[in-house]
Amino acid sequence: MSGPALWRELAGIACQLGDDELRVLVRIAERLRFGARVYGALRVATDTRAFRTKEAREELEDALVYLACAWLKEQGGDP
Repeated sequence: MSGPALWRELAGIACQLGDDELRVLVRIAERLRFGARVYGALRVATDTRAFRTKEAREELEDALVYLACAWLKEQGGDP
């Protein structure tokens, strides 16, 4: 499936979502757009990154660090 068929499928799904679900979808789309601008178009079939293992793990580890820092900051910097 590609092009117009993908747009139809996405629109069909999106029109069944609530506002908060749409906000999540928009945020993901913004991240994809940012990635395309910085790294070029995403080509899943030929991309050599290990998405499931290395890439996802590193991104989750980064998110955990950021969340821990935010929690500490909210607590005044002291655990």
